[in-house]
Amino acid sequence: MVDHQVTTQSFSEEKLKDKRIWSVIDKIKGEASQEFEKMFPAKQPSKVVMKTKDGRTFSEYLEYPKGDRASR
Repeated sequence: MVDHQVTTQSFSEEKLKDKRIWSVIDKIKGEASQEFEKMFPAKQPSKVVMKTKDGRTFSEYLEYPKGDRASR
């Protein structure tokens, strides 16, 4: 969200020192899904929901991580 993209540099030591990253991290909440757990290991589902300050909601669902052979 900070850089508008995810690259290998997104996980660097330098990036972890960026105060903008920590302001976003503090707003992230993770929730387990029993529905998703039942699909594993045949699928590896994940869903991200982002809510903006002005009330808009964006979401993305994947059954397999990007790069997984099954996602092609």
